[in-house]
Amino acid sequence: MAKHAAIIGVYSDPDILVEAADGARQKGWKNLDALTPYPIHGLDKALGIGASWVPWVTLVMGLSVPSSGSRSNTGCTSSSGP
Repeated sequence: MAKHAAIIGVYSDPDILVEAADGARQKGWKNLDALTPYPIHGLDKALGIGASWVPWVTLVMGLSVPSSGSRSNTGCTSSSGP
């Protein structure tokens, strides 16, 4: 059976939270996470979280879907006549 370990901490200062996350990562902890009510600059780097692929998918879908929708709409309206 896998052994699971967790550390729970409450920090009132964002700088101390970032230092604690960085220290835990440097000591070999993996899969770190932090829950905060607002974004904290530098916390993702301290936790070892890489860049997300979501903005790129959003860009591609945002550019491709409207153009395909207008093409299908144009084809329907141009062929529906006497």
